[in-house]
Amino acid sequence: MMRDKYYIISLVSVMILGLTLIFGCGSGGGGGAPTTTTTSTTAAPTTSTTAASTTTVASTTSTTAGPTTSTTSTTSTTLPTASEPTFSAAGGTYETNAILVTLECATGGADIYYTTNGSTPDTGSIPYTGPISLEVSRTIRAIAVKSGYNNSTVAAATYDLYWWQPVGSGFGSIVMALEHDGTYLYAGCLNSPYAAKWDGSDWTSLETGLDNSVSALAMLDGDLFAGGSFTGKVTRYVSGAWSTMGSGCNNAVRVLLGREGTFPADDCMYLGGDFTSVSGSSVPANHVAKYTLSSPSYWTSFEAGVDGAAYALCRNGDDVYVAGKFTLADNSITCNNIAKWNDLYLTWEALDGGITSLSDECIYALAYDGTSNILYAGGFFPLGKSISGMDHVAQYSSGTWQVMGSGISGPSNPVRAMLIKGSDVYVFGDLYSASGVTVERMAKWDGSSWTKPFPQGTDDAGDTIYAAVFGPDGSLYIGGYFSSVGGVSCNSIAKWGRKE
Repeated sequence: MMRDKYYIISLVSVMILGLTLIFGCGSGGGGGAPTTTTTSTTAAPTTSTTAASTTTVASTTSTTAGPTTSTTSTTSTTLPTASEPTFSAAGGTYETNAILVTLECATGGADIYYTTNGSTPDTGSIPYTGPISLEVSRTIRAIAVKSGYNNSTVAAATYDLYWWQPVGSGFGSIVMALEHDGTYLYAGCLNSPYAAKWDGSDWTSLETGLDNSVSALAMLDGDLFAGGSFTGKVTRYVSGAWSTMGSGCNNAVRVLLGREGTFPADDCMYLGGDFTSVSGSSVPANHVAKYTLSSPSYWTSFEAGVDGAAYALCRNGDDVYVAGKFTLADNSITCNNIAKWNDLYLTWEALDGGITSLSDECIYALAYDGTSNILYAGGFFPLGKSISGMDHVAQYSSGTWQVMGSGISGPSNPVRAMLIKGSDVYVFGDLYSASGVTVERMAKWDGSSWTKPFPQGTDDAGDTIYAAVFGPDGSLYIGGYFSSVGGVSCNSIAKWGRKE
């Protein structure tokens, strides 16, 4: 009986346990069937054309748990870019007074906008309507613009124009002398204002203290020296005023040449001209002399000097070359218009007998090339030394005078000034041709041939260039008797350089 009860209880327990297992197998208390989720995405390909680039992205999401399907589509467009403008003339250096530049764009119907002031162009800049005329050096920057296109990248071209330019209003007088100290340009004139200073924008008169013409200028120790026909004949501009140099000279000073010594006390100024004495006649000095700036300053002569006017000076070390219109040096050395003075040994020397002995001939200009050790001379001496081709210019090398091509031709006194720049010799005056090349008052010798150094020179027959000097930036200044150069009005003075 007891065993039967035990069996009944066990069976009930098993049944209860079975029910518990059955009902405990459902999910969450909902007892629903398991859920399965499936996701799929399809993207369409990207399509592009030359007019624009179009990209479309589509996606589809489906869920087995419900009937909803969603699709998302995104489209973007990339515009083409207008072609960059082009220039009819490439950027660069041009020897011209003005240049016309045409702009074009390969994108049909595009508008062009440009600037010349250095700014970046945009649609608010100058609209291009025709060729752009440049009369000064400028950079043109341009863009092309068209509806439905991105703006082009910026195109740029720089035009450096080199031509003759007036120096202020110039002078109503012949300019006889020029000098440049690296900051200021100085001019000496035949008539009032006699001397003036150019600061790059305006002229300032330096006439106060001068009562007659200035024919020579030179810089030394930061001061300007002037020579001419005024009272005293030679003077120094110090602290804003002209200061006398002792009692000066007894006659006109035609040329000045400064020399910086080993020590400041050795700095001196060489003078040449019509004078025969200096320092109130206390020092005899026949046409050449030296003024030493030491304290106290003093005058010295070149022994007996030369027996005629000295118009040109140049130097190589202690050797001072003197040229003009004379026959003898030191009363005894036949030199025929040119000689060498050694300022260390205080001696005179003839140079291959000089160039010419004719009474109406003379030398007005000298230049020394220290690199090639060649001395150049110019003036009025047709058929110098009776050598064919030695007309108005000659070079001295290895102890002899030599021709420079077939020389210079002009109506009278053709060569008045000479400059050396690099290996080139520039010659100025009343020149018409050089070895058959038309040169318009200016010529350039490169060591073997003559050329016209600039596209145009002075414009009128009878013009003469008396003075020339290079500025620190390489610009050339000329002075003389002329009213225009290269078609540009410039009264007696002009500048060749970059047009700003």
